Amino acid sequence: EESVSSVDLVPGDCVLIPPEGLLLPCDAVLLAGECVVNESMLTGESIPVMKTPLPASGGRYSLDTHRKHTLFCGTQVIQAKEGCRDGNWALAIVTRTGFFTAKGELISSILYPKPSNFHFDRDITKFLLILGSTIKEVIIQTLDIVTIVVPPALPAAMTTGIIYAQNRLKKQGVFCISPSRINVCGKVSVFCFDKTGTLTEEGLDVWGVMEGSSAGFGSLVRDPRLLPPSPMLTALACCHSATLLEGQLLGDPLDLKMIESTG
Repeated sequence: EESVSSVDLVPGDCVLIPPEGLLLPCDAVLLAGECVVNESMLTGESIPVMKTPLPASGGRYSLDTHRKHTLFCGTQVIQAKEGCRDGNWALAIVTRTGFFTAKGELISSILYPKPSNFHFDRDITKFLLILGSTIKEVIIQTLDIVTIVVPPALPAAMTTGIIYAQNRLKKQGVFCISPSRINVCGKVSVFCFDKTGTLTEEGLDVWGVMEGSSAGFGSLVRDPRLLPPSPMLTALACCHSATLLEGQLLGDPLDLKMIESTG
């Protein structure tokens, strides 16, 4: 057993995960012990997940099949337990490192996005082929095209237009790593985003509390700490699934804000 730098890890190495957790530098599969892991960096889900040891079934390891036994690079192990070394450390074996990890693949997809074949681009090609004309007109126009050279300034003009559009977006705080998407965005009328944090800031804030009754809602109380002893205050302070671990509250962000708002 020895301590080594994370850059020296290779697939097949066995690593010990301390009880207080760590930021994983590689993908690994859990062999012994249990780990509570924050995978929000990869999945966007803020609720920690429990990782269990790989079952001794004798079958071949598969990432898709054994995700609940896999620790991913870049995720934060919050707590490890019931493994080896007096039952306090978890044991895992390295499966992937560097750009081959889940985090590495995510970074690669951002740096080198795969080309996309948009319906808009296909329509452009069809339009250039037929130009909305009859077969006779298409044949005549095709013969004309043979003797007519495409304006050499057209590609340069299109590129210049995209560059100007990219600079205008940059001034508005919008950075585009794939300029070809700018033309496609000109055809977008509706854009749906999946969760908080994509466009809005991370986290939640308590705006106030309005206590309800059979007669309706009461007045707004900006600071929940000013609430008198009541079922509302008890619910805010007690009705949650948060856990105190090493002096730090863990759990659903909404539950955490409810507790913090009560002081």
